[in-house]
Amino acid sequence: MSRRSVVVRRCRVKVVAIGVLVVAFLGTAGTTHAGIIPFGSYSGVGSTPPLASNAQVFTTVTPMNDNSPASNNFIASNSTFTSIGPIDYVFPVIATGTGTPATEYLHAQVTINNTTTSTWIGFHFELGAGTGGSFVNAGTLGITGLDFDTGIAGTGSAPFTEKDPPPSSTAFASVAHLPTTIDWSGGAGVAPGGAALFGLSTDIPDLPLTFSTFTLRLLPVVASVPEPTSLLLVVSGLAGLGAWRLSPKRHVTAVIQWMKSAAV
Repeated sequence: MSRRSVVVRRCRVKVVAIGVLVVAFLGTAGTTHAGIIPFGSYSGVGSTPPLASNAQVFTTVTPMNDNSPASNNFIASNSTFTSIGPIDYVFPVIATGTGTPATEYLHAQVTINNTTTSTWIGFHFELGAGTGGSFVNAGTLGITGLDFDTGIAGTGSAPFTEKDPPPSSTAFASVAHLPTTIDWSGGAGVAPGGAALFGLSTDIPDLPLTFSTFTLRLLPVVASVPEPTSLLLVVSGLAGLGAWRLSPKRHVTAVIQWMKSAAV
């Protein structure tokens, strides 16, 4: 075999090898994977002072089960609020096999306890990344597929037609259910010393390479309190009214007005 033939043959081998690598890369890049949350207990971040706030993730029975009528992948949590501020649960995510691009989890028993001094008139759930002041909504970050199983109940088709089962609450009557937020309001609320149960579902995709975890945020909502300046003006006004009612000059003015009307 001539030297030229050997060179040509080697070039053909390199071209074939490069082609195989390109096909393999494109095939992997175009494949969708679902994510799963590892079995374990996860502590809530943000309790002040820290009390028993934890979430238990049970073994993922059925990965890649998005749009299922009711998931058999369960998460239970118990959160105690000692002040009005968020409690953040950070969950790691690992990729599973190819197929449906999300694994659905049923948060069948989300227990929240109010040990603050305020009555809660609403409650807020949100999906994102980070904790405390560094928390950012999942939609803002562009994490596709991480959502509260949003859509039209019973239809069972992606992307916005799931919601099986719909969110539930023992304390609130009205819900605004969006892809990355759930807001409850109305109803009896949660008084100091009280508790409430919630039910919700989350869809967990294989996260982008820049993320290895996601955050589920819980936050109670209380009635707005007047600002100190506004409250001071109201108090000053009431004090002035009281002083006017007790002023002797006020009574003299009233007598003069009565005498004028009598003369007419």
